[in-house]
Amino acid sequence: MSKTLSTKHRPAEFLGADPTIENDDQLDLVLYELAWLKAVNQSIDARSNEQIEAIKEQQEQLKVITFGDTDDAEPMTTQKRYEQLDELAKKYSKANKKNMISGSKKTKKFPHGSVSFSKQRDKVGYKKGVDVEESFSLLDELLKTPLVETVIAWLKSLCLFGKDKEARLLYEVIELKPKYNFTKLLDKYNENRLTEEHLAKLGLRFYKGTDQVKINPAEYDPG
Repeated sequence: MSKTLSTKHRPAEFLGADPTIENDDQLDLVLYELAWLKAVNQSIDARSNEQIEAIKEQQEQLKVITFGDTDDAEPMTTQKRYEQLDELAKKYSKANKKNMISGSKKTKKFPHGSVSFSKQRDKVGYKKGVDVEESFSLLDELLKTPLVETVIAWLKSLCLFGKDKEARLLYEVIELKPKYNFTKLLDKYNENRLTEEHLAKLGLRFYKGTDQVKINPAEYDPG
């Protein structure tokens, strides 16, 4: 562990409990004490964090489950066991959804918790590995037509203030930047006015919504 500074070793030359500054030397003493106070706080915080991490590391060793009923069962951490059972419960619930809920019900309650079902919505989004900048560069390529270039040139020529050399143009003060409306893109896809091929040209794709299952264990009562 690192050496810890202590408030017990406050330098004697520092100003008293009701300090005043009357000259440059006293100002420098204030700066000196501010530096010392900052160092003390950082030192104590660092020592505390070291002790906390040491305790956490020690306690983590207790988060191991052993299974005494089988000789060949490997010990497992509590987190790994939680993930194992959570995934097992989700798999079972998905396979038996029709028997667990009906009508508008979305949750099945049990004595020790509940299972909730939800439907992830369909959406249009960026393809894997494609970011906003790359997608709009693809859009730029599609927009390289004489008509679009004429419209853009016209927009850039619009004058807000002044004229001639003193003119202040629209594009100088307002950013003309396109933005996807993903809701409308999805609507047009569902109306068959956009296809997967169309979306791909923009670096986009359609994502089908999937069933989601959430396992909600109740608060454990140790008795």
